Amino acid sequence: CQYFFELSKQARDGMQGPQQREWLDRLELEHDNLRAAIALPQSPDSDVDPFIALKMAVALQNFWIMRGGIGEGRAVVRTMLAHPAVVTSALARAHGLYVGAALAETQGDLDQALAMLQECLALRRGFGVPTDLAGTLSTLGLTCLNSGDLERARAHIAEALELFQRCGHRVGEAITHLQLGQVEAQRGQSDAARVHLVDALAIAKQIKHAETEGYDYVLAKTGTS
Repeated sequence: CQYFFELSKQARDGMQGPQQREWLDRLELEHDNLRAAIALPQSPDSDVDPFIALKMAVALQNFWIMRGGIGEGRAVVRTMLAHPAVVTSALARAHGLYVGAALAETQGDLDQALAMLQECLALRRGFGVPTDLAGTLSTLGLTCLNSGDLERARAHIAEALELFQRCGHRVGEAITHLQLGQVEAQRGQSDAARVHLVDALAIAKQIKHAETEGYDYVLAKTGTS
């Protein structure tokens, strides 16, 4: 479990840069081993630290999204959120809620995602970890956007962008600029959308963040290129 947890963390970090494809392929190759490692701590009578399964879910979130394992990931999160060790740990519960919400949002289960994110946000505002708080606000904002609540989306994502900028978290900056560009485009504010989308693309190219850079098509769709 510990070996594959470490591998999951390396892949999570590696997928943030230009080696994203290589890390996705590596995790695909090890998928059965990852499943076995994440299943063992879920058993109530296992002597393996149960938090390893939850931490692996956090690390594997983007892999599940990009390689079609969302349902599998949601099942893991549901099991772990009901685990006694997680129920009694606010920090662990917040991590589980965030991953569960991100996966639910990707599947279009917006009501479930909103409920989980609002609970997660309430917990993370008390932890004093700005990057975790910013990530929650960003995902909540995206979910509000997809739900049609543009004003709440704009407020949450703008707060996330400020936090990411304060922390020097360049990936977060690129993603939230992209999200704000999408919000402003839907609000009919083409000039504001252009500013955010151009900033998102510039940062993505600078840090070689392929996922955000790939959204260059948004510029053309909104008439901002």
